[in-house]
Amino acid sequence: MGSRRPETEKNSTRELSRDMLREILVMLPAKDVARSGCVSRLWLSVVSDPFFRNLHAMASHVTSARTEALLVTERRVPGPNDEATIFNVSSGKAMCCVPIPSSYTLGNVCNGFLCFAHPHGPAAPVAVCNPVTGEAVMLPKAPPLVRSKVHLFALGFSPSTKEYKLFRLSYPWSSSTSDQRVEVDVHTLGDARGWRRRDSFISPCRPANVSAPVSIDGKIYVLTLSWTHRTKHENPKRFTGH
Repeated sequence: MGSRRPETEKNSTRELSRDMLREILVMLPAKDVARSGCVSRLWLSVVSDPFFRNLHAMASHVTSARTEALLVTERRVPGPNDEATIFNVSSGKAMCCVPIPSSYTLGNVCNGFLCFAHPHGPAAPVAVCNPVTGEAVMLPKAPPLVRSKVHLFALGFSPSTKEYKLFRLSYPWSSSTSDQRVEVDVHTLGDARGWRRRDSFISPCRPANVSAPVSIDGKIYVLTLSWTHRTKHENPKRFTGH
């Protein structure tokens, strides 16, 4: 009869296996990493670890990979959900097809994640989709707005904290004055505290509803117009609140 191995030796073997597994998985493409979480609880715990995710994001085969252009189509179908299909432009093939709540549209894109929001629902939960895995999650509802406010959602990323943040800008639709206050609410993805009022500021211009916000190097860029200017491409519908 063989002798039992000391507990410390078994723990060392388990940790070594985890370290070896991490070294192997970090070399895989993102889509294969996402699939590997279905193999076992151990594999799932490895790929879900924030340390592993940061390690994989900085791996040379990820940082040097060619940026792929995506085409997103939205199909309106009867029922509570519509359908968004994401295509890889270079291959012409569909990467995934995900259900999105009815009337939602693509708000913006951040590090490959797609942010879908209701254009006239400032308190409606935002959907964030990972086109690599085809997964979509609904984020918590934002606080209600006062009457006569319009809004803009934008997904961003903080390089310093490695956190994704959802911003909601709210502001008057138009004004006869040159300056108005823009309010900012923020939800940090994964933060159980939910939404919080980040700040408000006086702005000489308002976001224009003709172009999606762009996230670059931890900053969100928004196309703006003067408060007194309107374009025929903008929809002047306001949120009336209930």
